[in-house]
Amino acid sequence: MMISKTINTCLIVLMGVATLGLVPQARGASLTWIGSANGDWFDAGNWSGSGDYPRIGDTVAITNGTILLTNSTERLTSLTLTNASLIFSNWTTALNSTEVTLQNNGVLTLPAAFTNGQMSNRVYIVCSNFTLNTGGRIQTDACGYLRGNGPGKGINSGGNGGGSGGGYGGKGGTGSQSGGIAYGSTHTPLDPGSGGGNGGSGSGGNGGGAILIESVGNVTLNGILSANGSSGSGGIYGGGG
Repeated sequence: MMISKTINTCLIVLMGVATLGLVPQARGASLTWIGSANGDWFDAGNWSGSGDYPRIGDTVAITNGTILLTNSTERLTSLTLTNASLIFSNWTTALNSTEVTLQNNGVLTLPAAFTNGQMSNRVYIVCSNFTLNTGGRIQTDACGYLRGNGPGKGINSGGNGGGSGGGYGGKGGTGSQSGGIAYGSTHTPLDPGSGGGNGGSGSGGNGGGAILIESVGNVTLNGILSANGSSGSGGIYGGGG
């Protein structure tokens, strides 16, 4: 595996995959996104080129719009994303493609932060080669656990106290209360970040979302990967995510 540039982010995991299994016979159509904003990947009417949504072996080009991916794709030959956003919904939803390329203003992202009782989400890519070019982004800031949620949630504080920060790979920052506990693995950090606690008159921040890239070939990173928690807010601040 080759990584061309080191990215300072806490929740991207690059995993080598020994085998991707047997692949059924590919169709090999070329499809282009023509849907409106917030369109469904699996609506055939949102694609030109085959009368269907992308199937195994297809070559996919997306150059506009915002697309919602609610289930895993079939194994594509290639996907190129430019001037468009692809939103991953559901923890197990994976973009499966031999080649994945993010060009300028191509964005992979997530829905809003979630609570303990809600469905969680992550950006999940299974590929042979992944290329993130300059101007492309994987953006999961504040898309992990909602404030006050998560295994390492920050503690709320009433009165004039400040809420404590959410934890993940390390303990959260201390406010009027102790920070959220550390959890997860230092070698394979797969979980979303926890939210911060509320302050006396402020709200805690949300935790950062998770990014998982499984590749058997090259992973080239020249764009931006970001999985930051958000800051607390208010006159007496909540803790950061």
